[in-house]
Amino acid sequence: MKGNYILLMSLCALCVLSFNSCKDDDTTEGTSPAVTEAVPLQLTGLTIRESTAESLDAATSRVSANKWDVNDQIGVFMLQDGTYNIAAEASNKAYFTESGDGKFLPLPMEGIDNTLYLPADGSYMDIVAYYPYKELTDNVLSVDITDQSNQAALDLMRGTPDKLAYNNANPQADLTFRRKMSQIVITMQAGDGVDETELQGTQIQLEGFHSTGSFDPIRDKLVIGENLSSVNLLVAEDGKSAMGIVLPEDEAAQRKLVIRAGYNLNGVPFTYDISEEQTFLPGRSYNFSVTFFRERIEVSTSITDWVDGGKTEGAIIDDSDSL
Repeated sequence: MKGNYILLMSLCALCVLSFNSCKDDDTTEGTSPAVTEAVPLQLTGLTIRESTAESLDAATSRVSANKWDVNDQIGVFMLQDGTYNIAAEASNKAYFTESGDGKFLPLPMEGIDNTLYLPADGSYMDIVAYYPYKELTDNVLSVDITDQSNQAALDLMRGTPDKLAYNNANPQADLTFRRKMSQIVITMQAGDGVDETELQGTQIQLEGFHSTGSFDPIRDKLVIGENLSSVNLLVAEDGKSAMGIVLPEDEAAQRKLVIRAGYNLNGVPFTYDISEEQTFLPGRSYNFSVTFFRERIEVSTSITDWVDGGKTEGAIIDDSDSL
């Protein structure tokens, strides 16, 4: 009896072990193992949209076209979830879109690894990006609009993802970029007594606009400087259009357009005083239509979403000494 009892207990123990083994197999089969390593952040499907100015909801384009440009570069930060604290080795990393399709990869730099890694412990991170990429001082970007020759470089934007936080099991972030600057577009035409060919060589300056500032992409804070400067706009070679990018600002006095017509470059320039009550909001396009007559100009204005300003090809001529 004792021998039979021992044999029975042994068989029971084998059954229990066999059952537990089958249970473990059933539990793990078809289940992905936990991610236990750092994973590179993936930035894909980036879009460009309006600023957060009220009633701006539609998609907008870059100043240079309705898409990113080849090799456009953005700066990216990875922050500890729900804070402004930058994660280790995650400050102002340069990413670029090689083909302009909005898929961004770490920018190769000698001696620098720009890849952002989501931590191995699975902790969540917030993502913040900005355009255009620059070297920063204390993580703040300096802004200066006095040189309008490369307007894409002035098209300041901030990008945030569609979700609040990401970790190594959820590494793909789609960013939405919003404009922080205002656009000025000027169209010009010949009126009675002026031939359209006489508009060639027209020069336009902005006066009384703030020209410098600083932008904190982490806190989304744009600070306008105190400097007021004359800014030479980029004017098309045929003199029929001009374009500029300016800092957004509230009501201010003594802002004006100073226009030197192609047929009167050595004479007294025309001036148009901008209303003291006119505000310039981020993501908006402020349009001025100028008609030239021999001794005067007529100007009409409108405000639209900054949708597609096109690309002005021309020259900027510094004629400030002659004004």
